[in-house]
Order: sequence, then structure tokens, then C-alpha cells
Amino acid sequence: MKKIIFSGDSFTWGESIELENENYLKLLKSGDVTLDKGTHQYMGYNHAHFHDIASNVDSIEHRTKYRFPTLVSKHFNAIGYVKEYNGGANQVNIDSLFNFVNKKSKIDLIVFQMTHCTRDLAHNYYHGTYNGVPHTNDKNIEEFLQVVAPMWMTFDKDTPIDDLPDFIFKDAESKCSMWTVEQIKDVIKHFDEDSDKWWLYHYEESYKVLVEKIEAINDNMAPVLIIGTWNDYDAHMEKKLPLSLQLRLNKFKVKISGRTNLFEYIKTIEGSDYTCPTIKLPELFRNHHPTTKTHRAIAQSLISAIEKKKLL
Repeated sequence: MKKIIFSGDSFTWGESIELENENYLKLLKSGDVTLDKGTHQYMGYNHAHFHDIASNVDSIEHRTKYRFPTLVSKHFNAIGYVKEYNGGANQVNIDSLFNFVNKKSKIDLIVFQMTHCTRDLAHNYYHGTYNGVPHTNDKNIEEFLQVVAPMWMTFDKDTPIDDLPDFIFKDAESKCSMWTVEQIKDVIKHFDEDSDKWWLYHYEESYKVLVEKIEAINDNMAPVLIIGTWNDYDAHMEKKLPLSLQLRLNKFKVKISGRTNLFEYIKTIEGSDYTCPTIKLPELFRNHHPTTKTHRAIAQSLISAIEKKKLL
């Protein structure tokens, strides 16, 4: 019997499909699962905050039955592996694939669904992926970057550095006392105060490591198919990567209904109702994850690619 690993984040896991199950909706609407988040009532459905006390047989079976890993596995009469817990990051998922394949019997195919690249920042800093930034003379560059990178997420690329709130720099300085406000400004100015330029520095290094590992898995373990990112900024930055790196990545990608990634599919008219807000639910229970309609589109695209390439 063929074996397929499906590796990804909440999209692969199937989050929000349970919102299409009538019994689960009745449970949510009953008010019996209202939660307090700290001192504030949690407003807005989020599976991670509800599932421990609200999951039931109906919701679990509904989610696993209609998510794309199950649809693909069933089509090929294969065993499909999906990690038990929800969520994920690209680098962590790739590393776990090495461990999984090494411990299990032969795997016939790996489907890797890409998630938001910024989730890899902490992982990459820890493993020394980034080798330094110009205009820093201290050896502890990784500690500096751990402070500056999250800080940059708050920047508006159209806002001059000098106009940014002082507390941003003071907060960074207090967390990493060896760096003065002027040093932080100096590093950021090296990137011309351009958030794309700053982020490309991180994206390029992250993608180099990611593609190298994907190629290693494909060459030594099992064929790999990639489902492209759902994130708009990832899609934007991928187009700015060196062409050679883009080509290496695209070699593994499966087009979703003719689109290069999930984000591009979501933008189409066909994909515009991919998320569960299209279900007539109170605002409290809306959740921006794919419905069964999009899971079917992903599954069909994968099935077509697998059959065309004769991977199973």
C-alpha cells in the first residue's frame, strides 16, 4: 500500500472545516464554550482556543474526512500521514520530515504545503542561518537580529526612520543593551529604509536552506510536491528572489486550479469564497481557513499532478 506524508500548517490539518458541521455549530452557538482570554472575553472563533473543550466525534470526523490529504489518499487507496497537532512552520516541518522518514518504512510521496516564511525567523536565528548585517561591529549579531527583525515588522516602508516612534528603538535597546539607538538606525539605513530590501535579506537566506532540504528529501527519500504559500507577502517576496532560486522551488510546485500558489488561487473568482466566512455564521464563529470547496480544489490539483508525473 502506498504511503504519503502531508506536511504543512493549519491548512493541511484542516482547521475550520469543522465549522461546516451542523452538530459542531450547534455546540458553538449554544454558548457552552465561551472562553475568557486573560481578563478579556475571547471574541472570535479560533480553533486552538476551543478544540480542547469543544471537539466532538462529529467535528473531528468531519474535518479529517473532507481535508485534502484524506481526499488525495482515498483516491490513490494510499495511507496518508498528517501530524496530529495543528499549525506549523516551513523549517520545522522540513526537519521533522527527515526524522519521520528515518524512523518509518518507505514513503512513496511527500506533499509539502508552505506556510508564512516569517514563522521561520526564530528557527533560522537559532540555527545561524543569517550570517550578519553590515555596519555592526559586535560579534553577537544574532542577538541583535532577534530584536531588530520582529521590530521591523511594525515598520511602514513609506515612513522615514526618523519619524518612527522612539519607544520602538528604546525597547530594542533595553532588550539588547550593547546596541545603541544610533547603531540600530545605522543598520536599518543600510537597507535604504526599504522593508522589501530588509525582508529580502531574510527571505533569500530562508528559502536557500528550505530549497536545499527539499531537494535532499526529493533525491534521497521520496518525490516531493509543493503547495505554494497562502500568504500575500510571501508570494510578493518569492518574485524578488534570485531567478535560479525561484526555478529550483517552482520545479516542485503544484498549480492550484492553474494558479502558482494558494494565494493566487484565493484571489480568483473561483477561490474568492475559499474561507468559512461565506458560511452564514455569527461573527463570533468566523475563521479564515479553507472550506471543503477549496480542499477539493487542492486535492484535484494534486491528483492531476501525481497522475501526470506517475508518482504513485
